[in-house]
Amino acid sequence: MRIKTLWLGIILLGIILLLGNFRTYLVLGASDLPTFNSGDKVIINRSAYDVTVPFSSVKVFPWRKPDRGDMVLCY
Repeated sequence: MRIKTLWLGIILLGIILLLGNFRTYLVLGASDLPTFNSGDKVIINRSAYDVTVPFSSVKVFPWRKPDRGDMVLCY
């Protein structure tokens, strides 16, 4: 019974982290042409470059720096 509860907790935590990590946005305007057209929907990976502690600039997991050609969204 304990192992079942542990696995359920791990799975729920994984789902919560996954849902909080990705966001969808609607592109408005023509500033990103020809990559994105106005009205396109994009999925943003919020932890592609690092994971920070909320409400601070402390980096928990610094993954990598943006490469040339990466589209970076500041939210």
